[in-house]
Amino acid sequence: FGNRLYAGRRRWITQYVKHFPIPNPHTPIGQKIIALAKEAGSHNDDPERLQAQIDQAVHEAFGVKP
Repeated sequence: FGNRLYAGRRRWITQYVKHFPIPNPHTPIGQKIIALAKEAGSHNDDPERLQAQIDQAVHEAFGVKP
């Protein structure tokens, strides 16, 4: 999906990224995922808990089982 750049970094090209499935941000589950991601980005003290909640919400958004 991405091109490898210097120091092992990747560059994500729009032509690939635009095909990534993302939950609808206007639905309740989409809003929940956004809120959890914002909380995770605020240097929360319990990243494992947040990661588990985000994973659960994403599974719910796409209707898949973990």
